Amino acid sequence: MSKKSSVSMVLSQEELFVAMLHLKADAMAGLDLATFKQLDARQTDLVIGVAERALLARGFLKPDQKGDLHLEPAIQGMLSACIHPDRTLFVSQTRPEVGPQEVFFHTIGKTFVMHSEPVTAMHQFIAVDEKNATSRAVLSILSLPKMSKPDCEGGRIGLSFFEKARDAALEAGAEAAVKILTAKLSKKTSRELAQTLAGPVANTTFALLHHHGEVQAPLGFSILQGKNALWRIAPVDDPGDELISIEPLSSDEVIKQIKTVATE
Repeated sequence: MSKKSSVSMVLSQEELFVAMLHLKADAMAGLDLATFKQLDARQTDLVIGVAERALLARGFLKPDQKGDLHLEPAIQGMLSACIHPDRTLFVSQTRPEVGPQEVFFHTIGKTFVMHSEPVTAMHQFIAVDEKNATSRAVLSILSLPKMSKPDCEGGRIGLSFFEKARDAALEAGAEAAVKILTAKLSKKTSRELAQTLAGPVANTTFALLHHHGEVQAPLGFSILQGKNALWRIAPVDDPGDELISIEPLSSDEVIKQIKTVATE
């Protein structure tokens, strides 16, 4: 692809299953092939036949001089990047008014491929050869308004303790959460965080994984957005307890962190 070109496609679950067979691959992040693996031989042949005809009609599969079918090179390259990436950034967002959204950002060489499932059993792939494509796409998902940093400090609390405060806020309001949080956090932090927990706008989780070189745990954190504040929530490496760190941020600070993670 040229520097600012892009290639996109949408495949049904069945078409993607057949494409995976042609690539001799049995796994891809964000794809569940369990249903197809449960089919008997007759059912599998039927699915393959229908999906192959669809791929041929769309020009994604093409016969060679011998009549053997091969994936179109651009399609093969796009899917191969999702199967054998150098790095993957997984983004999962939940908003109260809509269902969860999951997107995989795969990078191989200088190419970035975004894989999502905008409609059940329909997979969308967008490939772009551009350095800042991942960060732009992630920031589009976040869709942050301009927000200042809350006038409070961060802190550390147990995950179960945080979940207890969150549930109390959703069930009984911010004051119920404040009573719980002040046992572990300052009064200012507890009040700001409780207001966010009582009226969450979005919760976006990030996990970054490098697939080559020395094996390392994924880098993971969440951005919790309320009407009043933004918070970075991340696990703390502490063998004694399941702790999380809670850090108030401005929208500019969140954008800076996202750009760093997206280009690591």
